[in-house]
Amino acid sequence: MFELFGKKRKANFPLPGIDHPAMGHLSGASGVLQGRIESEHGVIVVSINPDGQPIEASLSLAEKVMKNISALNDRGRGLVAADALDAYNSDWRFGERINDGGIMEMFEKPPRSKAEFCASLMLSMVQVTGSERVTLSFACEEMSWKHNFSVTSLDGVDFNNVRIDLHV
Repeated sequence: MFELFGKKRKANFPLPGIDHPAMGHLSGASGVLQGRIESEHGVIVVSINPDGQPIEASLSLAEKVMKNISALNDRGRGLVAADALDAYNSDWRFGERINDGGIMEMFEKPPRSKAEFCASLMLSMVQVTGSERVTLSFACEEMSWKHNFSVTSLDGVDFNNVRIDLHV
């Protein structure tokens, strides 16, 4: 029963940097590899955390993600839209802002279709944890208060067992 208290936590040692053909230079820090990839919409941050598993397993999953990044980006944006589009159309498109005269005014943006909402989501980060978890983080550029969403797949690149989170 008390063996949990006696276990020592595994220390996160810096990982050596890696020059990877698909992901470029990945620098190691605190047990996590970090890098950046260029996309047509800008820079995407990449983070690979072995989470106690061999780094090869996490790198293998990261390679699968990079090979399928376009399809996963589309899948993730579709999942966010399915989860958040109704909230956007019923609530988030309304707000207040200060006009050029310094006076607070109400605003209302037009309702969006699924395609329009998906187009406003930009992939900003890919996180790979262990050998099964992939998190795609999206910034919603249409919303002035910068809602961000993450889609976490617990079944690797399949994205069938997912959790969608809103970060404000």
